[in-house]
Amino acid sequence: PYSLSLTGVCLLAVAVLLLRARESRQTVNFALAGGFLGFAILTRPSTISVIPALGIVAVVVALRLRKRRERRQLNGLLTSAAAFCVVMVGVVAPVLYHNAQHGQGLTVSTANEQNFWFGNNPYTPAYKTWELGTRPLSDFAPDIQSYLVRFNPGKPSRAQRHAMLHAALTFVAHHPAITALRTFDRFQAFWGFDFSPSDDVKHALGLSRVEQLLLTATEAGAWVIVGLLALVGLTAG
Repeated sequence: PYSLSLTGVCLLAVAVLLLRARESRQTVNFALAGGFLGFAILTRPSTISVIPALGIVAVVVALRLRKRRERRQLNGLLTSAAAFCVVMVGVVAPVLYHNAQHGQGLTVSTANEQNFWFGNNPYTPAYKTWELGTRPLSDFAPDIQSYLVRFNPGKPSRAQRHAMLHAALTFVAHHPAITALRTFDRFQAFWGFDFSPSDDVKHALGLSRVEQLLLTATEAGAWVIVGLLALVGLTAG
C-alpha cells in the first residue's frame, strides 16, 4: 500500500507529459512519459496494466489520423510511441537483468509467487485480497496462522516460492468462481478511485464516519470527473 503514493505521482507525470506531447508534438515528452511509466512499474509492478490502456488510446488516435489522411502526424505518432516504449524498457531492463543474474529470472518483482499465493488461497478475502500480506501473523486466527507459517511468507526459500505457486494454481483450478470474483474486485481496486487517502486522514484527524464519507465522496467525484474528461479528450474531433 505504501507504494501507491509514489506510483500515483509517476502516473500523474505520465498523464501531464502525454498531454504536453499532444499539444507540442515533441517526441521528448513521449520519451519522458515512458521513463516515468517505467519507474511506476518498478515501484508497483501491477502498473504494467496501464500499458494496454495506453495502447488502445494510441490505436484509436492512429486510426483517426489515418482516416483523415494525416500521414505526417501519423508517422510522428509512431516515432513518438517508439521513443516512449524504448525509454520505458530502458528503465525496466536493468532490474530484469539484475534479478536474472541473481537467479530470480527475468522478472520485475521477485515476490510474484508470494503475491499470487497471497491473493489465491483458501483464506484470501474476496475484496481485500492483499489482507494476508499486509497484516502481522498475530492478527489472524490459529488455523490461518498455521497455514501461512508452512510457506514462510516474507522470506520464502526458492522451494517455498515454488510451493506457493503450486498451491495458488491448484486453488485457482478448483475454485474458478471465487477466483473470478477476486479478480473482478482487484480490477475495481486498481482502476477505481483510491480511498486510502481519506482513510488515512480519518485516522490522523479522528474524523467521524460521516465526515469520512463526505471526504471519500469528494475523492470519488474527482475520479469520475477525471474519467469523463479523459473520455471527452479521447473522442474529441
